[in-house]
Order: sequence, then structure tokens, then C-alpha cells
Amino acid sequence: MLAPRFSVGLATPIIHPESRRDGAHAPRHSNFLREGSKSVTRGIAAHNGLRPVGALRNAVVHEELRSNRMSNEKNDASIGAVTVPAGDFAAWLHGTEASLQSGNGGADVPCGACRGCCRSSMFIHIRPEETQTIKRIPRALLFPTPGRPKGHVLMGYNDKRQCPMLIDNQCSIYEDRPQTCRDYDCRIFAATGISVDRQTQPEIAQRVQEWVFNVENEESRDEDRILKEAAAFLDKNRELFPPRSIPSNPVQLAVLAVRIYPLFSGLMAQRRQDATGLSDAAIADAILTALSELG
Repeated sequence: MLAPRFSVGLATPIIHPESRRDGAHAPRHSNFLREGSKSVTRGIAAHNGLRPVGALRNAVVHEELRSNRMSNEKNDASIGAVTVPAGDFAAWLHGTEASLQSGNGGADVPCGACRGCCRSSMFIHIRPEETQTIKRIPRALLFPTPGRPKGHVLMGYNDKRQCPMLIDNQCSIYEDRPQTCRDYDCRIFAATGISVDRQTQPEIAQRVQEWVFNVENEESRDEDRILKEAAAFLDKNRELFPPRSIPSNPVQLAVLAVRIYPLFSGLMAQRRQDATGLSDAAIADAILTALSELG
């Protein structure tokens, strides 16, 4: 199977990884004043020009005032929006690439007071070699991991949809927490532009919206753009790949985008230089070949 092995963020939400896909971002609202003016114009036409001039003037003024009020409210909300520094984008990207290539997980995430990943209906995978972690978790909370060799277990969540090891808003086994928890880095969603389901994981979705990477130079801006293009290519061209080779799980899809980023960057450069241009099918074939070589 060509789906990659993942070492960053293996926590799995309540929905089975292949059973659901996140929807696309909703389109931005168009300018209200322009649309409002159109509606006034349509109203004039509908009344065959018989609407009193004073009424028309009042309607236009009303729409302008309403538009200005909405614009001010939007600006106020934007000014008051919370942002959280995510660190230098280039450093994050190359560090994550190195972690995936080496298999040495662990992410230094500036979580602060956020406990979103602890309260998002996650099933946490724990490997057999994590003996100290397994000792700290009550046996009743663990069950065999489907499709994995004996010894791999999952820890579920409680009726509050949160990790049962989260006590008084703190991880009660932090020093012995699972490797899955150490690897999880929700900045990957902000970096790749992949959506998080706001219904099942509202706190994570909120934090993703708040993350702001430091993108200082042109090279970093190009990397940021190309990584998002890689993620979008995978998601929008699933039919070019064998069934189930492109994950539906957002975490796994984001990880895959990071893994193919160097290849995808080169392919995009080749497409720009080639007068005929590489087709999407040719790019998908190149990605499949690379994934099969990676194993």
C-alpha cells in the first residue's frame, strides 16, 4: 500500500481516517456595499422607475450606513483577533522534513495554555516499546490497535471527549506521555492549509486559525506557497492515485504533503520551465514512484 508511514501527529479523531473528508473553505463574502447597491438597483427596475426619489435616496443611504457598520465591525474583529507566533516557517518546514526522514519524532510546539489536542476525541496510538507509558495508564483504558501487531494499543477518550489522562486541565502523565502526543503538531495544518473539522475538533481548528508563521524572505514565502500547493494537489487530484493511497485523515494528508514537498517543488519548477508543461497525471506518477521508493 502506498500510503506513507507517519511519525508526526498520529493521533486519530473519533471519525475513522478514511470515512470523512473536510470540506473546502467557504468563499469570502463579496463587498456588501456593492451588493447592496445592486439590490437597490434591482428594486428600482422592479418598480419600473415609479419609486419616489426621496425613498430611493433613503434606501441608498441606509445601505451605505449598514455597509459601513458591517465593515467597521469586521475591522474591529480583525484588530482584536488573537494570533499566536508559530515560529520561523523555513525552520519549521525543514525540521519537520528531517524528523520524517529520520523517524525521530518529537515536536517542540509552543502550546501555552491550549489543550485542544487533549480535548478532541482522539484515539492515541501507543507502541509496545513505550513500557513506561503503558504502566502509567489504567489497563481498562487500553485496547488492541486494529491492523497493528500484538502489543500496539490505543487509548480512547472519556464522555467529555477528552483524554482520560487530562486531570484539572493538565496531563497527569506528561513526563511519560505517549510518543504520539509528543509528535503531534497542529501547526502542520496552518502550514499546509489543510482544514480541521470545526465540529469534531473546535479547539484545534481555533488554534490553527491563530497560528502565524514568521515568513521573512522571498525564499520562505515560496516554500510556504509551494507546500500549500502540494497539499491542495493531493487533495484535489485523488482520482489520479490508486484508491486509498491518498489519506482522507487531515493529519496524515498534511504529513504526506510535507513528505513530498521537495519533489513537488522540483516538479513545479520543471513545469514552469517546460513550454508544454507537466500534466497533473505526470506529477501524480512521479509522486507515486517516489512514495514506492520511500516505502
